[in-house]
Amino acid sequence: MSKIQDALDKIKANNENINGTILDQGRDNFSRNNYNKTPSTSPASSISEMHQADEFTDEHKARARIISSTMSDRKVFNAFRELRTTVMEQTNKTSPVIMVTACNSDSGSSFVALNLAASIAMDETKTSLLIDCNFSNPNHSDLTDSTNKIGLKEYLQDAECQVEDIIFPTGIPRMRLIKSGDANMPMAEFFTSVRLHNLFDDIRKRYERRYIIVDAPAIDENADARILAQVCDHVILVVPYGKNSEKQVLATARTIGKEKLLGTVLNNEPQLPWLR
Repeated sequence: MSKIQDALDKIKANNENINGTILDQGRDNFSRNNYNKTPSTSPASSISEMHQADEFTDEHKARARIISSTMSDRKVFNAFRELRTTVMEQTNKTSPVIMVTACNSDSGSSFVALNLAASIAMDETKTSLLIDCNFSNPNHSDLTDSTNKIGLKEYLQDAECQVEDIIFPTGIPRMRLIKSGDANMPMAEFFTSVRLHNLFDDIRKRYERRYIIVDAPAIDENADARILAQVCDHVILVVPYGKNSEKQVLATARTIGKEKLLGTVLNNEPQLPWLR
């Protein structure tokens, strides 16, 4: 597990809780009156053909904890750019599916997933798709029209639901979102279905330079996350600074497997986030 050794050394040396966090998930609800779905079912040949929703203002991004080129905290902005660069260097598939998870809940993994997707979309030659698979604690519905509940749950349960019905533009150019779906829908064996595999195959084909970021529940607390890791190409493990023991992180890393583990992001550390 050489990829996480540096993170483990820091955790071991600083095994204490850190007061104050920049990883608050609270966000305003943004109504998108001019919001439209992807206009065509056929794969687009050019990123310039993508339909774009109205872009969030800098003020909206700040309240929503979304990085931007104008944000005052340059350390966080540059750290996510570095994370993006490392991810791109270590993935060799055309449209990789990258799952972001944590050892346990409240680790900031949804924040990392969101801003990894946002940082990728800043590159005008690439697009990102954020998929909210954290059904017990969805976080991203306010990136699109909050009145539309259709999402991944509906697609996986309804054979009539098409991929283009659940992919929505966001207030971040070149970034798309698949929401988790209706929170009141009963839980089921969603992630073992053939339709999930077909979904990933389909969205890989829509844009050649798309990075698919999966926001997953904590892997130590949810069997769905372990199942989901098997159908993703890579996994990024989020470790909250000073809150997990070396034993916990190693056990989680072994669960993921060295062939899947892309690296770790250490949250709430002065130099975060970074990937090893």
